[in-house]
Amino acid sequence: MAIQMACLAGAEVFAVTKGGENVERVRSLGAHRVYDRGEVDWGKAVYKETEKRGVDLVVDSVGESIWPSCLRSLAVGGRLVTYGATTGASGTTEIRLVFWRQLSILGSTMGSPEDYRRAMDLVFRDEITPVVHAVLPLEEARQAHELLEAGEVFGKLVLTP
Repeated sequence: MAIQMACLAGAEVFAVTKGGENVERVRSLGAHRVYDRGEVDWGKAVYKETEKRGVDLVVDSVGESIWPSCLRSLAVGGRLVTYGATTGASGTTEIRLVFWRQLSILGSTMGSPEDYRRAMDLVFRDEITPVVHAVLPLEEARQAHELLEAGEVFGKLVLTP
């Protein structure tokens, strides 16, 4: 949904994923440039493709494995918003990069109830579409967790009673 929201706001969206199939999925959501992190050093690619400027905002749910590239891809005054650590919780930070580029790092779990209402309003007006990987019965919650832990989910898993 972040890709769709950024596009709706008029941003040029650079996205990172893993695997050719996911590259196409991300592109179909509206990302302008998509990098396969298994194929390219996307942090350097973003920096080069922005004429060594970098991007203003990085939204990251992956964590440890891409943390240094997230920071490297930011412009002076850029912000990294992190809301997950699926590959590990110990990201290495080049501290000099943070102060020389005057970066900010913000942790987030969710927005306010008002943020939620505004986001859902976009869904109800068909301006953005939630990405659902699968809808499973509650009895398959274990399988859902296994899919999540294996990193095989693109979008959300929905459990129904």
